[in-house]
Amino acid sequence: MTTKTLYLAWQDTRDQDNYSGSRLWFPVGRLDIEDGEYPYRFRYTKGAEEANGQAGFPPLPEFPSFEDDYRSFDLFPIFQNRIISPKRPDFRHYVQALDLGTDADPIEILSANGGRRATDTFEVFPKLVKDTDGSFVCKFFLHGW
Repeated sequence: MTTKTLYLAWQDTRDQDNYSGSRLWFPVGRLDIEDGEYPYRFRYTKGAEEANGQAGFPPLPEFPSFEDDYRSFDLFPIFQNRIISPKRPDFRHYVQALDLGTDADPIEILSANGGRRATDTFEVFPKLVKDTDGSFVCKFFLHGW
C-alpha cells in the first residue's frame, strides 16, 4: 500500500456575524495513512503556526501540541465524524453522487467530499499526486460559486 495523505484546512471566521474574520484558509494539519501497527498519523503543518499567529487558531483538543506526532490504530474522530456511515440507507446514493463506488474507503470518501460540516470551519483535501506524465486529477467542491 502506498501512503495516502489528506490535509486538514481551517478557515478564519472569527466574529462571523460582523465579518471581522479574515476568511483566509490555512492548511493546519496532515493525516498520513500507511501500513503498520498504527496506520493513522496526524501532525500539524507550518500552516497551523501561521494560523495561530495571524488568526488565533488554537490546537485541537485531541491534538493539544503543535509539535507532537500523533498515531492511532483507528481513524481519528475529527476525520471519522466527517464520513457518512455505510449503514445509512442513502449511503449508496451518496457515494455515487461523489463518483465513487460502494466499496470506497473512508479516505476516498473524505478526499471527494471535503469533510465539510456545518458545525465547524474545517475541511479536508487530498495531497495531489502526479501521474508519470506530470498530470494529476483532483475532484473538489467550489466555494462561493
